[in-house]
Amino acid sequence: MQILIESIIKILVYLLPLGALLLPLAMPVTIWWRPRPRFFRAVILAIGLIVPFIIFLLSTLAQDAEWKGDCPHGWLDCFLVGKLWLTPLVLWASSAWWGFELRRTPGNPPTPPWIVLGLFHGAVVSFVCLLSGILTLGSRGGRQTIWLLVPFLVAASYSTRTWQLIRTSSLAFTTYVGSFVLAAPVWIASVIWSKQIYAALPDQRPDGCFVVTAAARGHPALVGPFFETSHRGRRRPANRQLVTFWEFEELWRRRAPVSHAAFRKLYGRAGPVIARRITRRWVADLVYLALKPAELLAALATRTRRNYPA
Repeated sequence: MQILIESIIKILVYLLPLGALLLPLAMPVTIWWRPRPRFFRAVILAIGLIVPFIIFLLSTLAQDAEWKGDCPHGWLDCFLVGKLWLTPLVLWASSAWWGFELRRTPGNPPTPPWIVLGLFHGAVVSFVCLLSGILTLGSRGGRQTIWLLVPFLVAASYSTRTWQLIRTSSLAFTTYVGSFVLAAPVWIASVIWSKQIYAALPDQRPDGCFVVTAAARGHPALVGPFFETSHRGRRRPANRQLVTFWEFEELWRRRAPVSHAAFRKLYGRAGPVIARRITRRWVADLVYLALKPAELLAALATRTRRNYPA
């Protein structure tokens, strides 16, 4: 029985990623095929629209840069997170695709402008996301490159459907330009946020205290003072909170290496993700204050061990 359960788990491990990659095929398939009844077509469309949107959100987790050296293309490598500002356009495009496919029957009146423009924005956003993915994920290689199949399918679907509607729609070229100009603020915001995320990354590779290091980038009047200290064989500036956690972690590593190793394995994955979200000074200030109780406990533990060695 145990062997059977393990075999089922292995099959699911391979089938789930494969299913996630194949489900977006529902979008290009429905361009040339209109399954009946309408309910069946609605189910296929729902799968084809929901899965790409979820991957659009989850793709931000692929942004795993710990410092500026992990971004060979500069702020463009941070666009995986910055593109979240484009979410309103993605929702508009998804609604337009859904609305068009459900009303696509012979003899329908002309397609409403909001659907045509929504699909137009979907084509632009998906194409930019595809280029961004090729630039960042594609340059890394490895298994994660296969996920580029999703933005490729979505971009191909939106581009095909948009081209079909542009040829039959009576909208003027200036309408598309005006629509893009109205959407310019979210594009500008995505670029600004990507640059802010890149600027917030440290110039040197962090020593492992990701969140505490990010919190130290708050306002100096609050998180300071800073002083030069030696850590892992090199001199670097640090505040009292960072030094306290360094001392506590070293004590933890020597006294309980097994639990410390388990913590470092978990923190090594979650820490950089959290630290990358600390992009503003006031956010770093809040994180610094939130860590104060833990800092006091760490200081008490190191002081106690220092006074009463085991």
